[in-house]
Amino acid sequence: MGPVRDGTILEVRGSDGAPPCLVRWIDNPSPALVYPRLDAQVVQWPAFGLAKH
Repeated sequence: MGPVRDGTILEVRGSDGAPPCLVRWIDNPSPALVYPRLDAQVVQWPAFGLAKH
């Protein structure tokens, strides 16, 4: 399993909501094109009760 990282999905570029995704990680302001691994989890921020900044 890879490291846990927090970020914001800026755009989904695949068809029908499939990867790749353009992601801005919390620890790096430069957007990155991401192909998530099969064990990756995507969780919406309201699920954690976080305020949007």
